[in-house]
Amino acid sequence: MLAGLRRLLRLPPRCCGSELETEWIAMRDGVRLATHHFWPIDGTGSLPSVLIRSPYGTRGGRSMMGAVARLIAESGYHVVVQDVRGRYASEGEFVPFVNERRDGADTMAWLVDQEWCEGAVGLFGASYLAYTAWCIATETPAEIGAISSLIGSGDLHGLFYPGGAFALSVALEWSLGVGEHETIPARRIDLERGLRHLPVREADRVGLRTIDWYREWVDHPRNDDYWQSIEAAIPESPPPTLMIAGWYDFYLPLQLADFATLREAAHESEGVTPRLIVGPWSHGLSARLGWWFHGMAGIALRETLAHFDRHLKGHDEASAQPTVRYFLAGKDRWMEAAHWPPTETTPRSLYLSADGCLDWSPPKLACGERSYRYDPASPTPTRGGALFGLKSGIKDQRDRVRRKDLLVYESAPLERPLVLTGDVLLHLSMRSDAQDVDLAAKLIDVHPNGRSENVCDSLLRGRWADLPAETLKPHFTPPGEVRDWTLRLGAVGRTLHEGHRIRLEIASANFPRLDRNPGVRIAPGEAPPDALRASEQTVLHGGETASRLVLPVLAT
Repeated sequence: MLAGLRRLLRLPPRCCGSELETEWIAMRDGVRLATHHFWPIDGTGSLPSVLIRSPYGTRGGRSMMGAVARLIAESGYHVVVQDVRGRYASEGEFVPFVNERRDGADTMAWLVDQEWCEGAVGLFGASYLAYTAWCIATETPAEIGAISSLIGSGDLHGLFYPGGAFALSVALEWSLGVGEHETIPARRIDLERGLRHLPVREADRVGLRTIDWYREWVDHPRNDDYWQSIEAAIPESPPPTLMIAGWYDFYLPLQLADFATLREAAHESEGVTPRLIVGPWSHGLSARLGWWFHGMAGIALRETLAHFDRHLKGHDEASAQPTVRYFLAGKDRWMEAAHWPPTETTPRSLYLSADGCLDWSPPKLACGERSYRYDPASPTPTRGGALFGLKSGIKDQRDRVRRKDLLVYESAPLERPLVLTGDVLLHLSMRSDAQDVDLAAKLIDVHPNGRSENVCDSLLRGRWADLPAETLKPHFTPPGEVRDWTLRLGAVGRTLHEGHRIRLEIASANFPRLDRNPGVRIAPGEAPPDALRASEQTVLHGGETASRLVLPVLAT
């Protein structure tokens, strides 16, 4: 089976066999964690070690994680896979994120003391596993020879509160499904009922479980001491890092921020420049079926092995790698760059007008208003984007133009292809009669046949907009007062073809991906159904602060 999987993922031929042994390692408080050592039995030369810490179980090597560990081991590495505290075969109580820094440091101390552990250690992981890797790098940076971090980050507040709104769908679905000791089948929870329930703080109970940590997340909307105590910060002298992200993954903005931090830290410490790969994926899946050939698993393992071969084994043949490699949708090909975004990118503005058009030329005068009604009892629904599973990625958006709770702006057909690489920004002047309101926006690629593909989207919670994430006191714009917003819709790598149109959606919700704003000053996580208040939002066009969409256009 492993030989077939190696061919399917287009991995290099194996260089040795492997065996599995399991032992329980005591942490500083006496709790023992199940630790599985996949060791190469007939490898030659220096055989470095790779550490993976997971909450999802290895089942004695008979799981996908076990298969991955064997594939790496049979490429000439000692691979240590550990069930984190309270998960599967490990002792203790599982509380997400809380014990990973201490337990990771204790595990590393055990690992480097083993007679078969030669030199620095590599860290590997995706999503929660990437977080556990950054925890180890934070606590014991001197022991780390390289790290491969996939669709994950150490910035937990940024993950659960993008733009100041609670990432309801991701937080609740993960919390309900992860279970206390083992993953719970979807049939044993009621996710949809939980997502609809108010107040949000009690959604776990309605979803058929009561989860203390989920309620703690809801109770801490700002980046306070709670989040800072479990953050895995990037070390001042980071190890050689490979970062792999997806265009439709909820970790993407955090990973791009991490990549910028890593580059600066590597420069200051005269270390190795990090590498970044951004592919056509949501959270581990292809963002649309046609991109299956560019599947994440094969690319991630091939690139990770090359990264470890270079930095843990000293193989020179793995050294000629671009700093940035990204998938350019539309052309459906991989591109290379020395920086992200590419230095050849320049901003171009499309101006919003009262007739619903997006124009390249700015209006000379104020040119009218457009309004829409937001009802938190029936919030604008999420379709595609940064979610879990098959509901994520690219979905056809064409029938949303009929909705009354959003505004649609659209350009004329493009006269020539437009290549976008970088951050999309929206500058918007708007007033609202609500005590508090969110600004949500989505960029859409409209094909000549009408198919409308979501490119990127984002949301800002009004009470927290323009405030540092550590600020605990909200600021409310008085109802009726005009407010200027700057919203980052997200990073893109996409070619818009000749004849396509650019569409912009503006709304005040993206539910259930993000929790709804009740429209009043009460904390959204605590708002009961009878607190919800509908409101009207009015977008202003033209004038000194003309509402505009700023696109990162790559010179071609």
